Amino acid sequence: MRRRTLLIVGACFVAALLVVTVTFQAMNGLFLSPRNITNLLIQVAPLALIAIGSTVMIVMGEIDLSLGSIAGFTGAVGAILLGNEAIPWPACVAAAFLVGMATAG
Repeated sequence: MRRRTLLIVGACFVAALLVVTVTFQAMNGLFLSPRNITNLLIQVAPLALIAIGSTVMIVMGEIDLSLGSIAGFTGAVGAILLGNEAIPWPACVAAAFLVGMATAG
């Protein structure tokens, strides 16, 4: 019974995704253009990484709600450092990474 429920939920998700895609394509003919799809994938990548990490933690039975806060704080630190033209960008990325690791640990 559980397997059938999962199949129905998956089919509903795919159907909803198709409806949204067809609707947006009908509203704007450039929605499915390669440039827009690339742009969407680039924008979704950071959130997808956090979601995958959260999913793994939940499956393991460990619930950690601080991932979003850590990601936001690390992004803010990186943005502040990148705003300073005296600091080269590789150093900004490394510093933001270290801040994220220190905050999470």
